[in-house]
Amino acid sequence: MSNPSFDLAQCAIHPNWYDHLPAAEAAMADADRCTWARIDAGWEGDEGGWYAPDGTHESDWAAEGYPFPEDVAEYRAWHSAFHHYDAQDAGAPQPDPYPEAPAHRRARYALPCPG
Repeated sequence: MSNPSFDLAQCAIHPNWYDHLPAAEAAMADADRCTWARIDAGWEGDEGGWYAPDGTHESDWAAEGYPFPEDVAEYRAWHSAFHHYDAQDAGAPQPDPYPEAPAHRRARYALPCPG
């Protein structure tokens, strides 16, 4: 993420900056994970925040108590219940809660088998 010349320049300005680098990189990685989960679930973002595929703003979404796409297990369970999958639909394919996910990110949203 950084290069040697940047590291040296930062050390001249802030001698202990490198001590905080792992925490900063971890925070950026988590932000990226959340962003891509929302994009893969069909959410759209702009200057006003994130909007669910049905147009609900993220603050209204949270107020309703719905899970966000980055909470994969909870979001999949909510998506399943929201679309009323039941025994009669057992043969029908279930809509994917992450329809926009490309193949290289699809494994992030697969839940482990329970047993």
